[in-house]
Amino acid sequence: MADIVVRVMEYLLDEKFGEAVEEFANKHCDIFEIDEEEQKLEYTNVYNKFLKLFEAKVEEMLKENGVTPQQFYIECKKLSDAGDQEIVEFLLALSDYEVFLNMMKEIKLRKLGREK
Repeated sequence: MADIVVRVMEYLLDEKFGEAVEEFANKHCDIFEIDEEEQKLEYTNVYNKFLKLFEAKVEEMLKENGVTPQQFYIECKKLSDAGDQEIVEFLLALSDYEVFLNMMKEIKLRKLGREK
């Protein structure tokens, strides 16, 4: 069953998932200030919406493969305990607030035509 973790990772790297994230980011990036250090409460609200989208997409993929979120968590834990932490760290990074914040700012820059 450990292959489900790899399949989820592949799913998250797939163009279809990327398009869903891009659509979400384009819809919500305007509230993010590019050069502002202050973290607005609005950012947390958008981040929570993103987490719901992320979790829903992963759960949908798991369901299509006959795997529960609990089984997936157990497989991730087994990999981590066995020293194969890269995959687990990758999955955690996708839901990290700082990673999300940087992504939203980059999308806004791109939208404004000021890519870094």
